Amino acid sequence: MPRWLAGISDHLPAQLPLDDLLHGSLYYPASGFDGDPIALLSGSVFSFIYVDYSCTKDALEVALQQGGFRGYHELARRDVAKSELQSNNCLSVHPTAAEADAMTRHATFQQTSAAFCSWHVFERSAAFGPEHGPERFSMLFLLADGAAAYQALYSARRIAPAILALIQPGHAFGGNYSNFFEPSGLLHRSVCQKGQPWPQRLLAGRYKGPEKWDLEPVWPEYSQFVADARTQHHELFLWQLTHTDDDV
Repeated sequence: MPRWLAGISDHLPAQLPLDDLLHGSLYYPASGFDGDPIALLSGSVFSFIYVDYSCTKDALEVALQQGGFRGYHELARRDVAKSELQSNNCLSVHPTAAEADAMTRHATFQQTSAAFCSWHVFERSAAFGPEHGPERFSMLFLLADGAAAYQALYSARRIAPAILALIQPGHAFGGNYSNFFEPSGLLHRSVCQKGQPWPQRLLAGRYKGPEKWDLEPVWPEYSQFVADARTQHHELFLWQLTHTDDDV
């Protein structure tokens, strides 16, 4: 467990350790309240950054109260101000005209909720042993756009998450204006910027169906298969980064 996480008490520090939260993290845009990455990867990852612009603060509270994470209780939480996340660097990747139009059309039927960010630390309950999972993990939850948040958090600080999770990102009927699986889409351009560090692994998934998902990379840069898993809800594949723009 990282030292910064081990040192937390039942009151989170007033100074947000943002670099610590980002380094070695799992970044999950269009996350909803999906706990699969935490269930599968906590212990390898201790910091999870969840981003979704359709999940309200009230809905997050309901999800944590009614479901939460089996074997864990919430040790501490606090709201995070926008100023704690800001960087002096500006966004460097902008939507195309078609993407901007899709954003505008999306906004006409998607009810806009108040943006928020909250930081949560969970601790393993005494009834569960180390075989269940790590003693603690951290989750930062933002109501924000996945591509813009990636640039504002990671790109602006020249940090990459250890793992990028793209799981059923909602581009069909889920209300997402952009297809995060698209190799030329806004999220891909935001993550795979020349001169920036890239995530080492990509966790791709969809809702579990009767037929097995074809074993094909979602993004061409991540083409080395590492592992797969079938959970109650999803079929998931973990891919390793094989080349960057600097290799071409």
